[in-house]
Amino acid sequence: LEVRPVALPGASQPVRERFRVSPSRTTATVYTVEIADAPGELSAVNNRGTVFVPAPGAPHPVLILEGAPGFEHSFLTRTLKHDTGLDVDVIVRKGRNDAGAPTYYVQGASSRTGALVDGFPRTREALFAYDAVVLGNVEADALTRDQLAMLVAFVQQRGGGLAVIGARSFGERGVIGSDLGRVLAVDARGAGAINA
Repeated sequence: LEVRPVALPGASQPVRERFRVSPSRTTATVYTVEIADAPGELSAVNNRGTVFVPAPGAPHPVLILEGAPGFEHSFLTRTLKHDTGLDVDVIVRKGRNDAGAPTYYVQGASSRTGALVDGFPRTREALFAYDAVVLGNVEADALTRDQLAMLVAFVQQRGGGLAVIGARSFGERGVIGSDLGRVLAVDARGAGAINA
């Protein structure tokens, strides 16, 4: 892949060289580094090194649901999208249309966003396609009873990750006070009173 000349400073002094490589995400890769034999070298056994890099696999799909646009939404989304091991889909609740139905701003992989046009996934299959869910400033009435039950099953049965952030999520009407609160490591006691 690359040949690089290296100037050696003297006998028995180590030299560090950094190579940037891009292993395949789907198959294991073996990298070999070789150093040419020096004239008069007694043994060339240590002139070759091999590194095995296992396949990291496909990026982990993550779903972010924001109850309303906010500063933390853009920072969180931008930070997670910098991680090449994650594939992030985002739903932001924008308001209501003329008929009074909620409207959403959706960003993500085209293979999954079709199930998100009406907001949070409505089927277990669509939700269980994710490895982790982040709820930001989400009140309990933003999700149906079935969606809350699916989220509990997502954590307890699927083994998915769940993060809950934002003041609205932990307020009196937040998701923390719903059935979802029992799968989290917090106990809501009254408005704004959280024990961890």
